[in-house]
Amino acid sequence: MPQLLPLPSVLCDEVVVAAGKIGVLTLNAPARMNALNGEMIALLRESLIAWQTDPELLAVMLFADSHKVFCAGGDVRAVREEALLSGGDYCEAAERFFEAEYRLDYLLHRYPKPVIAWGEGVVLGGGLGLLAGASHRVVTPSSRLAMPELAIGFYPDVGAGYFLNQMPGRSGYLLGLTGSLFAAADALYTGVADYCLADESRALFIEQLHQQAWLAGDQPNSAEHNALLLSELLAAMQVEAGDSWIAADQQEIDRLCGGDDGLAIIESLLSYRGESQTIQNAVREATKGSPLAARVTIKQLLDSRDKTLAEVFIGELGLSTKLAQHREFQEGVRAQLVDKDKQPQWQHQHPAEVLEAELAALFTPPWPVSPLDDLC
Repeated sequence: MPQLLPLPSVLCDEVVVAAGKIGVLTLNAPARMNALNGEMIALLRESLIAWQTDPELLAVMLFADSHKVFCAGGDVRAVREEALLSGGDYCEAAERFFEAEYRLDYLLHRYPKPVIAWGEGVVLGGGLGLLAGASHRVVTPSSRLAMPELAIGFYPDVGAGYFLNQMPGRSGYLLGLTGSLFAAADALYTGVADYCLADESRALFIEQLHQQAWLAGDQPNSAEHNALLLSELLAAMQVEAGDSWIAADQQEIDRLCGGDDGLAIIESLLSYRGESQTIQNAVREATKGSPLAARVTIKQLLDSRDKTLAEVFIGELGLSTKLAQHREFQEGVRAQLVDKDKQPQWQHQHPAEVLEAELAALFTPPWPVSPLDDLC
């Protein structure tokens, strides 16, 4: 009996509809919860680049192979392994990985055709980067989202310096500094999702695509017409998302995370003794994260407030390349994902111990010209 070849980590398909086709990209790496590696990023980019100039291709759908997990982030274990092998202060493999990932995210944000991202189940880190970049962002009642990078000695990247700053008030700062889980109602409230559809409703959605009055890709304003058509279809299929804890705590979040002093914001959170149980839970988790990563995160968020999306990605590439080689990231990934003892030995006991010189070194790009300068 012939041995079956393994399926690729991203499945690429096309659904024929009136006036053209819909591209379907399915994340297919269940063993690692669809964590993005170099192969997956390359496959996604190749398909998107080919489809953006195909006049028959009207829109793109981004799904996962499972209803339980959309994408649990980037494959940071592989990044750590490359960094350990390289030694020294610079890892070319890490730079290549982050450059490719950020180019993918930027492509999604600027894609000329509608992109539907289906964030059902777990959506963490790099998965949220994919979701945030789509034009039509779907969550479901089972969606659980977070930017939990502090737990591995890293910071919220994949454009988070941009989209966390777009959230109401300082809610993005709380999510970035604590790694708190948030649900569909919170995703709608904070603006990283547009629609809440029922769990396991993808098949029905695809059926409905055949009933729509699509406009062929070679017709004037076809992208705008088809985007509106999708918006109306998704809106008609929406279900109740429930209440947002972030909305309920917004005033308290803004008080805790207000101002321009990064260390003061962190200390305000860590010393919280208020009545909100959700904020208390968030702070409890934050105390387990890397003090250095907390300082990096708040500086990145504050510095990114007035930056364009391209400028944020350019800054992230330098910072991520530096951090990949840093002991803090390597120890965080070891404790959480390699040995899984959940006992990271952080370099500092408290964020106040982090020296300004340490931060300055991390935020100094490793090259005179960024590989992403062409985004501007």
